[in-house]
Amino acid sequence: MSTGQLNRDLQGLELYEINHFRQIHGIADDEFFEEIQLAAEKLTINSQEENIFAHLLTYIEANKMSFVEDVQAVLSENKA
Repeated sequence: MSTGQLNRDLQGLELYEINHFRQIHGIADDEFFEEIQLAAEKLTINSQEENIFAHLLTYIEANKMSFVEDVQAVLSENKA
């Protein structure tokens, strides 16, 4: 299946309409669908392998002082 075909399948949908991949693209190949489902599960925030929010919180904690300083600098510039 090409990206062009995937895009054509989406053309008739309403804005913000929620559908299942199989409904939109009419793919009957269960193996193909299962591969997509497994890949999608790895991308979600509920993945057991890696919690992206844990990384986000670690980053914020490590960089919060720099962020606060940057915000204060911008606020000081706006007052001047």
